[in-house]
Amino acid sequence: MPQRTTPSPSAASSDVPQSKGTRRRRLVLVLASLVAAAVLSEVAVRVYSAAAFPRMMRVDTTLGWRHLPSREKPFTNEDGEEHLCRHDEHGHRPLPESLASPSRTTRVLVLGDSFAEAIQVASEDSFTSLLAEADPSLDILNAGVGGYSTVQQYLYLRGEGAAFSPDLVLLVAYENDLTDNCIPYSPGIGARPWAELQGDEVRIIEDYDDDAYLKFVAPVPFSAALIRHSYLFYAFNDRVWRRHNKKRLSQLELEDWSALDEATTRRVFLGMVDRMHDLARERGAEFAMVLIPSFTTVKSGGDPWHGEVAAHANARGFPFASLQPALSDPENGRCYFETDIHWTRQGHAVAAEVILPVVHQALGRTR
Repeated sequence: MPQRTTPSPSAASSDVPQSKGTRRRRLVLVLASLVAAAVLSEVAVRVYSAAAFPRMMRVDTTLGWRHLPSREKPFTNEDGEEHLCRHDEHGHRPLPESLASPSRTTRVLVLGDSFAEAIQVASEDSFTSLLAEADPSLDILNAGVGGYSTVQQYLYLRGEGAAFSPDLVLLVAYENDLTDNCIPYSPGIGARPWAELQGDEVRIIEDYDDDAYLKFVAPVPFSAALIRHSYLFYAFNDRVWRRHNKKRLSQLELEDWSALDEATTRRVFLGMVDRMHDLARERGAEFAMVLIPSFTTVKSGGDPWHGEVAAHANARGFPFASLQPALSDPENGRCYFETDIHWTRQGHAVAAEVILPVVHQALGRTR
């Protein structure tokens, strides 16, 4: 009868470290493979993005986000019109080369959001270019950035904007600045500085964090760092996670909007306008303001708040114009896209006609 052999204790114990070592090596190999795959995917997304969808903005610790300088990207608007959107070395959307001239000695710094940025139309069709075309002395610096609030525009002027030594600071404000000033994020872009009312004073929160914005980011470890630095994670968050959770995220944003008091947002907005006006004058520049109505306001027949802002501007003594009457006039044609909230080429042309006299008034001109 065959004898059953039993491994000696020493032999059995020598097998244990070997199996643990094997498992550890396999785990390290798996982790290394995952990291390598992630790195390769990140590189691939960055290369593809640079070639097909170049990023035009980056995270900024002071302003929330800013335009990347010396970038260009093709854009097709809702009407199928194609053009090239370009940033100069300052991150501004420059005038067309055809309008470049050393005789442009009166510098106008335009501050605004996506209406000033105007990526929906070719550069030569934007209201800033049309102003320069109408008055060859005007050197227009278009510092409009999509999603910017009045708070961000003020901080830009306080920093590098003032370094351009403008003769005129032209604020082109949009109705949603009321809420944007008081919400510490833009859901599709990132966290930003914001403002709150403390008694009668407007307080800017410059030392902001990502907490309020992170609810719009996929809940994974290190999400704050990933959304800032990883193209791959940004693409996943924007193209997959946000779309899959669109209804819930819209509800979260609506809840934050609903929590704001309308009277407070108006006081914050006018307080920021006053700060910008005072800062411009301290730096030796004139100040003027234009208020843009939403398409909803245009269709509804107007908003009395535009009259309140006009009265405030008159009391402070700076030129102001509401674009509400001109953009509401059916004889001026189709000024807004049907789905996109922004202006068509016709809308920019109408805006330029209203804005030019405001610019001349601020500069003390009669033409």
